[in-house]
Amino acid sequence: MLSLDDLVTLYPDETWLELSSHDRTAVWQQVSSQNYSSLNARERAYQNLLCLQAVSRLLTEDFDLSQPPQVWVEEHELPSIWDVVNGSAIEINRRRLAIVPCDDTNFEELRVEQEWIDIPTWAAHYYLAVQINPQEGWLRVLGYATHQQMQRSHHDPLECTYSLDRQQLRKDLHALGLLKDWFPPPNLTIAPLPLLSDRTLEAWIKQLSQTTLYSPRLDMPFEQWAALISNSEWRRVLYEQRSQSAPKPACPKINLSQWAYAIFEPGWQALSEPTLALARGSHQRTKPITLGDHTVSLIVTREPTETVMTETLEEPPKLRPEVGILLEAKMIGADTPLCANLRLSVLFHDESGHNDTIEQQIPANSFRSAIQLPRLLGKPGEEFSVTLTLGEFSFTEAFVV
Repeated sequence: MLSLDDLVTLYPDETWLELSSHDRTAVWQQVSSQNYSSLNARERAYQNLLCLQAVSRLLTEDFDLSQPPQVWVEEHELPSIWDVVNGSAIEINRRRLAIVPCDDTNFEELRVEQEWIDIPTWAAHYYLAVQINPQEGWLRVLGYATHQQMQRSHHDPLECTYSLDRQQLRKDLHALGLLKDWFPPPNLTIAPLPLLSDRTLEAWIKQLSQTTLYSPRLDMPFEQWAALISNSEWRRVLYEQRSQSAPKPACPKINLSQWAYAIFEPGWQALSEPTLALARGSHQRTKPITLGDHTVSLIVTREPTETVMTETLEEPPKLRPEVGILLEAKMIGADTPLCANLRLSVLFHDESGHNDTIEQQIPANSFRSAIQLPRLLGKPGEEFSVTLTLGEFSFTEAFVV
């Protein structure tokens, strides 16, 4: 995996921005404190907020602006947009710049959702293509297009998107009309939206709030959807109903997929020295667990995702992503032996509903300083729980791969 420095060396003419671990953690904590209708919506909000902050910082620091960039809506409105639509916008010198993030590894085209082109109050003068990789901690500004370019680009009526080939993007950010405050911004030619009655809007919101597994933007005719979503009050009602009806987990789970982005839940600390020979891309964290009068360090290592070939008698060969998981327990303090009869166990919940338990226990009269389970393999989305037990005291932590 190439580092950010390697990428800058290979592509020196492109704009690369670092996403620090501090920034990623702060943004994730912010979106985690907000309500969203699904995990996909929360991930969309995470990427968009990272891009919004990074691009705003870039323009402020590297461009001679008479005024700092302003988010085009009140910030408290952003979750209601990101819950259903990808993208955000900032305004500078009476001009609007839409920021369109994409996490595709091979970026071939700027794909903009139709709301940003055909809603009069949303349309931007310029559209910035941003490739983002939170896991590796960088984003890449690939260029921009004008509103007229996007209007003439390929329109997909089924996905309600406009797409422009990457080769047609303009590269020189300093040529952006955002910097030209001495003449009026160009006019945008956009057809007006239909007027919908409150009764019609209420019926649509009731229908769109029934499922929260995906964005509802394709579940009604675009013109009517655009009329609904462009109204801040009706958008707020839709957002609240969808986020309130979304299923909430019974208890918070440690999300190991976020560890790949160097985002860790409170209480999980870095080790001063790794306890294992870690593969490149691994993430290891520890959490102190109090069991009666003793404190034990629970150490969890998430290895990089691998794609493996699986084959059974019932199914043809297929590729499946797997994540290596290592579990270990140590006493706080160097070379301090573990308490006798300390037990470390893991309960894995597979797709068929079966539960598999693996455990290790420190025997009496033992002077071992660590207890470790065999390497586990999990698929993204699988759940498991880890339990430390010492006498009458027990602690359980739930995880999702």
